[in-house]
Amino acid sequence: MATSRDAWDITADEDDELEDTYYETAKETILFCIDASESMHQRNLSAKKKRDQRSNLHAALECAADLQKRLVLFNPSTSVGILLYNTEERDDGEGGETNVKEHHQLIQTIKQINAPQIQALLSTIARADNDPNYLKTKYAPAERQINMATVFSCCTGIFRHGAPKTSVKRVFLITDNDTPPSNPHDISVASRTYLDLTDFGATVVPFFISNKAESFDITKFYSHVFTDLYEGGSLEPIPDPVTGFDELTEEMRIRESVKRALFTAPLQLGDGLTIGVKGLVMEMRRGLHKRFANMGQRMEDVVGVTTFIDSEQQIEVDKSQIMFGMKSVAVAEADEEEDAKPTKAARRQPALFTAEQVKEFKTLGIEPGLSRLPESFVVSGGIEIAPLGIKILGFKDRNALRFQDQIKHAYFIYPDESVFSGSTRTFNALLKATINRNKVALVRFMPRRASTPVFAILLPQAEKVTGQGQQVPPGFHVITLPFADDIRAPDLGHLKGAAEEQTDLACKIIEKLTLKGQGYVPDTYLNPALGLHYGQLQATAFNEAFDPEEYVDTTVPNYEMIHKRAGEPMKEWKEMLEEDPEANIIVATVKKSTATGTKRKADDSGTLDEMHVRDYYNDGRITKLTVAQLKAFLKSKALPVSGNKAELVERAENCYLPSYPENCIQSAMASSNYHEVESVEQFKSLMEADLERTSLLSFWAPWAAPCTQMNEVVKELAKKHQSVLALSIEAENLAEIAESFDVEAVPTFVLLR
Repeated sequence: MATSRDAWDITADEDDELEDTYYETAKETILFCIDASESMHQRNLSAKKKRDQRSNLHAALECAADLQKRLVLFNPSTSVGILLYNTEERDDGEGGETNVKEHHQLIQTIKQINAPQIQALLSTIARADNDPNYLKTKYAPAERQINMATVFSCCTGIFRHGAPKTSVKRVFLITDNDTPPSNPHDISVASRTYLDLTDFGATVVPFFISNKAESFDITKFYSHVFTDLYEGGSLEPIPDPVTGFDELTEEMRIRESVKRALFTAPLQLGDGLTIGVKGLVMEMRRGLHKRFANMGQRMEDVVGVTTFIDSEQQIEVDKSQIMFGMKSVAVAEADEEEDAKPTKAARRQPALFTAEQVKEFKTLGIEPGLSRLPESFVVSGGIEIAPLGIKILGFKDRNALRFQDQIKHAYFIYPDESVFSGSTRTFNALLKATINRNKVALVRFMPRRASTPVFAILLPQAEKVTGQGQQVPPGFHVITLPFADDIRAPDLGHLKGAAEEQTDLACKIIEKLTLKGQGYVPDTYLNPALGLHYGQLQATAFNEAFDPEEYVDTTVPNYEMIHKRAGEPMKEWKEMLEEDPEANIIVATVKKSTATGTKRKADDSGTLDEMHVRDYYNDGRITKLTVAQLKAFLKSKALPVSGNKAELVERAENCYLPSYPENCIQSAMASSNYHEVESVEQFKSLMEADLERTSLLSFWAPWAAPCTQMNEVVKELAKKHQSVLALSIEAENLAEIAESFDVEAVPTFVLLR
């Protein structure tokens, strides 16, 4: 077996400060390989909507443009090219691509995606929208179809010329023709050139389009060529893009994502038994933002450089001379006299450590990638710790893993044959054994050289395959276990239990509102604030019109469906709570004091409901309530809780005057320090009411997404600081006020004192 340390050192680079770093996304190249034969140009004239009358080629090009627009925001380092085959003419592309063969047109040369390149493609699509025959004229189909071996060979040549060093290469093959030249010789040659393409590091992602008249038959040709994909269940045809364009776009987005190994490490099952595994991170991490500088005629990348300066001499210090330690300890200088004794402070030298020592402390001296312990490696207590990425320590019942143990994102590991042959067979045996016996494995986990060793659980996951292919892959979830100080024990205090009828009715509501099918899939819901922001950026990059009002927030619940499914039980549950006397109890939250002394404090731990507070008011004893109890009562009425006790008592008394609840509303309005300014006169009136008062002016605009978030922040600040006058001013509607304060952008904040 291979024991090279370099075999495991794939993603183990450290940063300058010995801190954990995010892994950057691998550079990727996508080549759209689209069939341009006669059938791909045919339009569905029977469709009612004009959009559904598009040809398959038209829809495929629009899918390519849509995916590139998405990649501009989410993965801008990707390179994309578009190759058409089965065309009458030949086109080498912009750079004179010599690998393009006859009956091929490279309409988009492989380059890192950019706005001009996408705009050129969008211009072609726009012309096709206006002229249905534009694509057929520009990319005339060949009279006779070419062998797929030529297509695969052309793809290999384009990758070799345009993207030879990218780590991820993929071909999106789009066609509706299930019968290309398919005699035994053609199939044999196509199979060999397909293997040449995959050996070069490319992955083919097929999109077989079924037409209404006849579904796409994979077994006629492609199952004999793509044998690996066919056996893996990845050759399912997709809907007709003429009638299901949105489904094709969504399918392409799903298949666009690629698995990226976060780490490669050995898994030690026991002494002398080690296999290789690869790990995936189960969360989406965004790459770091790049910085650019305007150098006049072009923009240049800006690279950050860390420089260390001596605090006293102000000179640069070489990184190799730097040591790590706590804050410097003042060292007293000894007297010049020979008989002077050094002071106690003079003997206190700070503890300093080199970068290698700090790294050893962090990793406990363990380094993954070594096949055996160094001779100099000594562990106290005689316990050997093998310096491997993952080491199985034992097994436990599956129910030993508690829900609250998973406080961090998990990893997912699968076998890797690149170093240890037979890893897949051994890995599958371990997976089946843990599943059949309902066990989990306890392991020591150290995925890379600079990480700190932790204990973790290997949770097995069985493969799930349906008629549509593999839905859940087999493997282990690596769940890192928390340390003792990672878990907090909150003081829940005295909790009131719900009645059995309330619990049963709540369970009924939950059952009716439970999502069916696949349930909640977070990947299908984009953060609305980010979605709006990305939409504006995309529109700006491609000079497109953008209306924020037309943006659809998919996270907004479907209230109509909620009330249709569970409206009656929800109404019944609400009435049941209103009739429950314990539902109105107010629990005063009191922070534990750390002060010492014998002075007796008032008991604030009691609970008061609406009836008790009213009794205190009727008996004239409302002033006997503590500040904590008054605040808890006012908070339940959505009233301000700031001020001294006399002010709190006054607000509470107003709630029991004959005009309640109007008095509560007036009290809240009278004490409110947050106002949404609607006119210049109102602004002047509010400002002149108290010229000595600190004022916060918030200028905003409804079309700016950051303003929505900052408006909520201003409201919270106003609640927290009742003495500050907070005014919300829409800059465009009240331009006179905005201009008087030189407001040129939103959001803008002005503090007046």
